[in-house]
Amino acid sequence: MGGLFSVNVTFTILAVALPRIAHDFHTTRNTMTWVITGPMLAFGIAAPTLGKAADQYGAKRVYQMGLLLSFTAAVMSSLAWGAIPLIIIRTIGSLEGAATGAASMAMVMRTFDREDRVKAMGWWSLVGAGGPVIGVVLGGFLLETIGWRWLYACQAPLIAIAFVVGSIVLPQTEKLPPQKFDVAGALTLSGGITALLFAINRGPELGWSSGGGVRVTRPAS
Repeated sequence: MGGLFSVNVTFTILAVALPRIAHDFHTTRNTMTWVITGPMLAFGIAAPTLGKAADQYGAKRVYQMGLLLSFTAAVMSSLAWGAIPLIIIRTIGSLEGAATGAASMAMVMRTFDREDRVKAMGWWSLVGAGGPVIGVVLGGFLLETIGWRWLYACQAPLIAIAFVVGSIVLPQTEKLPPQKFDVAGALTLSGGITALLFAINRGPELGWSSGGGVRVTRPAS
């Protein structure tokens, strides 16, 4: 749960900082909303695929890989040099949230006895859903105190601690019998959801008959 919290608490923490980040990178607030939208989109797309990967390759392995990716994304986010790089880093980095979320749920379901499973899943739900909420609540104070770059710089050591502790205490779950991975199905699901949510997000700004595209515009001086 500590590892899951260290990863997902920053999903929404930048919501209150979008105007400031847009000003720092000389772009618009609408463009910077993709710092939130992109990761949420990638999380929703990747979660089913990574859940399947946890079954096939072991939940602990997928969980630890998610933490490593999260550590890398946190360091790179603190060093982001522009709006588009930050959006790309946070979007790709959200795959770790999907990995840790799906794999940690698998470990809970397979590790605890049936009598204790409901209680364990209650704690998992509290952290899984509560982390992003806490991020929004604390975001304003932390951003005013240390700045948005230092949020990710401070996140990195928390993830590193979770990785080390997890390597020691977490059990490896049994792998399911090998099955053919449905690559075509995963790509179809990803492409369909991406197209739908992209249209919903950009339609009001670009027009519902527009061909699409992400415009990075500078605010009027």
